[in-house]
Amino acid sequence: MSFCLNNFVWFYTFAESSKGYNTQKYLYHGEKINTSLRFVILMSSEDDAKRIILLIFGIVFLFTTLLFVLASLVYAFHLVGSVSPEESNQYAIFLFTLCTAPVLIITVVIFYFYFKISRRVAIEEDIMGALKLYRKIKLSTLAQQIGLPPNKTEKYLLKLIDENRINAYLDRDTMEIIVYDNPYDVRVENITCPNCGAKISGVYVVGEIVRCKYCGTVFKIEK
Repeated sequence: MSFCLNNFVWFYTFAESSKGYNTQKYLYHGEKINTSLRFVILMSSEDDAKRIILLIFGIVFLFTTLLFVLASLVYAFHLVGSVSPEESNQYAIFLFTLCTAPVLIITVVIFYFYFKISRRVAIEEDIMGALKLYRKIKLSTLAQQIGLPPNKTEKYLLKLIDENRINAYLDRDTMEIIVYDNPYDVRVENITCPNCGAKISGVYVVGEIVRCKYCGTVFKIEK
Protein backbone atom coordinates (compact mmCIF):
# COMPACT_ATOMS: atom_id res chain seq x y z
CA MET A 1 0.00 0.00 0.00
CA SER A 2 2.90 2.37 0.72
CA PHE A 3 4.29 1.67 -2.75
CA CYS A 4 0.91 2.43 -4.28
CA LEU A 5 0.57 5.66 -2.31
CA ASN A 6 3.99 6.85 -3.46
CA ASN A 7 3.25 6.09 -7.10
CA PHE A 8 -0.22 7.59 -7.17
CA VAL A 9 0.36 10.71 -5.07
CA TRP A 10 0.59 12.81 -8.23
CA PHE A 11 -2.85 11.62 -9.31
CA TYR A 12 -4.38 12.43 -5.92
CA THR A 13 -2.72 15.86 -5.82
CA PHE A 14 -4.21 16.71 -9.20
CA ALA A 15 -7.66 15.43 -8.22
CA GLU A 16 -7.79 17.40 -4.97
CA SER A 17 -6.30 20.53 -6.56
CA SER A 18 -9.09 20.56 -9.10
CA LYS A 19 -11.58 20.74 -6.22
CA GLY A 20 -9.87 23.78 -4.73
CA TYR A 21 -8.19 22.06 -1.77
CA ASN A 22 -4.59 22.36 -0.76
CA THR A 23 -3.26 18.81 -0.44
CA GLN A 24 -0.65 19.18 2.29
CA LYS A 25 -1.90 20.00 5.74
CA TYR A 26 -5.14 21.30 4.51
CA LEU A 27 -7.65 23.27 6.42
CA TYR A 28 -11.22 23.69 5.52
CA HIS A 29 -12.74 26.62 7.44
CA GLY A 30 -16.40 26.08 8.18
CA GLU A 31 -18.91 28.84 8.05
CA LYS A 32 -19.16 31.15 11.06
CA ILE A 33 -22.11 30.15 13.21
CA ASN A 34 -24.12 32.39 15.52
CA THR A 35 -21.91 31.67 18.54
CA SER A 36 -18.98 33.24 16.63
CA LEU A 37 -17.24 29.88 16.68
CA ARG A 38 -15.00 29.19 13.71
CA PHE A 39 -14.67 25.45 13.43
CA VAL A 40 -11.62 24.04 11.70
CA ILE A 41 -11.64 20.69 9.93
CA LEU A 42 -8.50 19.02 8.64
CA MET A 43 -8.75 17.11 5.38
CA SER A 44 -8.02 13.38 5.62
CA SER A 45 -5.79 13.06 2.56
CA GLU A 46 -4.55 9.55 3.39
CA ASP A 47 -7.98 7.92 3.39
CA ASP A 48 -9.01 9.77 0.24
CA ALA A 49 -5.82 8.67 -1.51
CA LYS A 50 -6.41 5.06 -0.45
CA ARG A 51 -9.95 5.17 -1.80
CA ILE A 52 -8.80 6.52 -5.17
CA ILE A 53 -6.08 3.88 -5.45
CA LEU A 54 -8.41 1.04 -4.45
CA LEU A 55 -11.06 2.24 -6.88
CA ILE A 56 -8.56 2.36 -9.77
CA PHE A 57 -7.24 -1.12 -9.03
CA GLY A 58 -10.76 -2.42 -8.43
CA ILE A 59 -11.95 -1.24 -11.85
CA VAL A 60 -8.84 -2.67 -13.54
CA PHE A 61 -9.28 -6.07 -11.89
CA LEU A 62 -13.02 -6.04 -12.59
CA PHE A 63 -12.46 -5.56 -16.33
CA THR A 64 -9.71 -8.19 -16.23
CA THR A 65 -12.15 -10.63 -14.62
CA LEU A 66 -14.73 -9.93 -17.31
CA LEU A 67 -12.13 -10.53 -20.05
CA PHE A 68 -11.15 -13.89 -18.52
CA VAL A 69 -14.81 -14.89 -18.21
CA LEU A 70 -15.41 -13.94 -21.83
CA ALA A 71 -12.35 -15.89 -22.98
CA SER A 72 -13.45 -18.91 -20.94
CA LEU A 73 -16.89 -18.83 -22.56
CA VAL A 74 -15.39 -18.52 -26.02
CA TYR A 75 -13.36 -21.70 -25.49
CA ALA A 76 -16.17 -23.46 -23.61
CA PHE A 77 -18.56 -23.04 -26.55
CA HIS A 78 -15.84 -23.94 -29.09
CA LEU A 79 -16.00 -20.62 -30.87
CA VAL A 80 -12.34 -20.78 -31.91
CA GLY A 81 -12.29 -22.80 -35.12
CA SER A 82 -8.56 -23.45 -35.21
CA VAL A 83 -8.64 -25.28 -31.86
CA SER A 84 -9.97 -28.81 -31.37
CA PRO A 85 -12.90 -29.36 -28.96
CA GLU A 86 -10.67 -31.21 -26.47
CA GLU A 87 -8.09 -28.43 -26.42
CA SER A 88 -10.85 -25.83 -26.27
CA ASN A 89 -12.30 -27.47 -23.14
CA GLN A 90 -8.85 -27.58 -21.53
CA TYR A 91 -8.28 -23.88 -22.29
CA ALA A 92 -11.69 -23.03 -20.84
CA ILE A 93 -10.97 -24.93 -17.61
CA PHE A 94 -7.50 -23.40 -17.36
CA LEU A 95 -8.76 -19.84 -17.85
CA PHE A 96 -11.58 -20.24 -15.35
CA THR A 97 -9.73 -22.03 -12.55
CA LEU A 98 -6.27 -20.46 -12.74
CA CYS A 99 -7.13 -16.99 -14.06
CA THR A 100 -10.77 -15.98 -13.57
CA ALA A 101 -11.26 -17.27 -10.00
CA PRO A 102 -8.10 -15.72 -8.45
CA VAL A 103 -8.64 -12.38 -10.18
CA LEU A 104 -12.29 -12.37 -9.06
CA ILE A 105 -11.26 -13.01 -5.45
CA ILE A 106 -8.74 -10.15 -5.60
CA THR A 107 -11.43 -7.88 -7.07
CA VAL A 108 -13.86 -8.70 -4.25
CA VAL A 109 -11.17 -8.04 -1.62
CA ILE A 110 -10.25 -4.69 -3.19
CA PHE A 111 -13.85 -3.48 -3.28
CA TYR A 112 -14.41 -4.73 0.29
CA PHE A 113 -11.63 -2.47 1.58
CA TYR A 114 -12.80 0.36 -0.67
CA PHE A 115 -16.30 0.33 0.81
CA LYS A 116 -14.93 -0.19 4.33
CA ILE A 117 -12.75 2.93 4.05
CA SER A 118 -15.60 4.85 2.40
CA ARG A 119 -17.89 3.96 5.29
CA ARG A 120 -15.30 5.16 7.83
CA VAL A 121 -14.77 8.42 5.95
CA ALA A 122 -18.53 9.00 5.76
CA ILE A 123 -18.90 8.51 9.53
CA GLU A 124 -16.01 10.86 10.26
CA GLU A 125 -17.51 13.49 7.95
CA ASP A 126 -20.88 13.11 9.72
CA ILE A 127 -19.22 13.66 13.10
CA MET A 128 -17.25 16.70 11.92
CA GLY A 129 -20.31 18.15 10.22
CA ALA A 130 -22.47 17.70 13.34
CA LEU A 131 -19.87 19.29 15.63
CA LYS A 132 -19.74 22.40 13.45
CA LEU A 133 -23.08 23.42 14.95
CA TYR A 134 -22.20 23.12 18.63
CA ARG A 135 -19.87 24.38 21.31
CA LYS A 136 -20.94 21.63 23.68
CA ILE A 137 -22.92 18.44 23.03
CA LYS A 138 -23.50 15.17 24.85
CA LEU A 139 -21.76 12.15 23.36
CA SER A 140 -25.06 10.25 23.44
CA THR A 141 -26.77 13.06 21.51
CA LEU A 142 -24.07 13.06 18.85
CA ALA A 143 -24.30 9.27 18.59
CA GLN A 144 -28.05 9.52 18.09
CA GLN A 145 -27.63 12.15 15.36
CA ILE A 146 -25.19 10.09 13.30
CA GLY A 147 -26.95 6.76 13.99
CA LEU A 148 -24.16 4.93 15.82
CA PRO A 149 -23.84 3.43 19.33
CA PRO A 150 -22.10 5.77 21.82
CA ASN A 151 -19.06 3.48 22.18
CA LYS A 152 -18.40 3.47 18.43
CA THR A 153 -19.03 7.22 18.23
CA GLU A 154 -16.49 7.75 21.01
CA LYS A 155 -13.95 5.62 19.14
CA TYR A 156 -14.30 7.70 15.96
CA LEU A 157 -14.33 10.96 17.94
CA LEU A 158 -11.12 10.17 19.82
CA LYS A 159 -9.45 9.18 16.54
CA LEU A 160 -10.35 12.54 14.99
CA ILE A 161 -9.12 14.38 18.09
CA ASP A 162 -5.89 12.37 18.19
CA GLU A 163 -5.23 13.17 14.50
CA ASN A 164 -5.88 16.88 15.19
CA ARG A 165 -8.64 16.90 12.60
CA ILE A 166 -11.08 18.50 15.02
CA ASN A 167 -10.55 20.90 17.91
CA ALA A 168 -12.55 19.23 20.65
CA TYR A 169 -12.30 17.82 24.17
CA LEU A 170 -14.26 14.96 25.75
CA ASP A 171 -15.20 15.56 29.38
CA ARG A 172 -15.14 12.10 30.98
CA ASP A 173 -17.19 13.22 33.98
CA THR A 174 -20.20 14.48 32.03
CA MET A 175 -19.45 12.72 28.69
CA GLU A 176 -19.85 16.07 26.96
CA ILE A 177 -17.89 17.07 23.87
CA ILE A 178 -16.52 20.61 24.08
CA VAL A 179 -15.60 22.25 20.77
CA TYR A 180 -13.20 25.19 20.76
CA ASP A 181 -11.23 27.53 18.50
CA ASN A 182 -7.83 26.82 20.04
CA PRO A 183 -6.53 24.73 22.97
CA TYR A 184 -6.16 27.78 25.22
CA ASP A 185 -9.91 28.41 25.09
CA VAL A 186 -10.72 25.24 27.07
CA ARG A 187 -11.26 25.92 30.76
CA VAL A 188 -10.90 22.60 32.55
CA GLU A 189 -10.69 24.08 36.04
CA ASN A 190 -13.69 25.23 38.07
CA ILE A 191 -15.11 28.67 37.39
CA THR A 192 -16.38 31.18 39.92
CA CYS A 193 -19.75 32.90 39.77
CA PRO A 194 -19.12 36.68 39.62
CA ASN A 195 -22.25 37.34 41.74
CA CYS A 196 -22.24 34.87 44.62
CA GLY A 197 -18.67 33.57 44.35
CA ALA A 198 -19.74 29.93 44.19
CA LYS A 199 -17.45 27.42 42.51
CA ILE A 200 -19.05 25.83 39.44
CA SER A 201 -17.42 22.59 38.33
CA GLY A 202 -17.21 21.47 34.72
CA VAL A 203 -15.43 22.12 31.46
CA TYR A 204 -16.28 25.38 29.72
CA VAL A 205 -15.18 27.32 26.66
CA VAL A 206 -14.26 31.00 26.48
CA GLY A 207 -17.30 32.92 25.25
CA GLU A 208 -19.80 30.34 26.53
CA ILE A 209 -22.89 31.61 28.41
CA VAL A 210 -23.30 29.92 31.82
CA ARG A 211 -26.04 30.07 34.45
CA CYS A 212 -24.99 29.74 38.08
CA LYS A 213 -26.85 26.82 39.64
CA TYR A 214 -26.75 28.49 43.05
CA CYS A 215 -27.94 32.07 42.47
CA GLY A 216 -29.21 31.88 38.89
CA THR A 217 -26.86 34.58 37.56
CA VAL A 218 -26.15 34.33 33.84
CA PHE A 219 -22.63 35.31 32.80
CA LYS A 220 -20.15 34.83 29.98
CA ILE A 221 -16.89 32.91 30.35
CA GLU A 222 -14.01 35.33 29.85
CA LYS A 223 -10.32 34.68 29.33
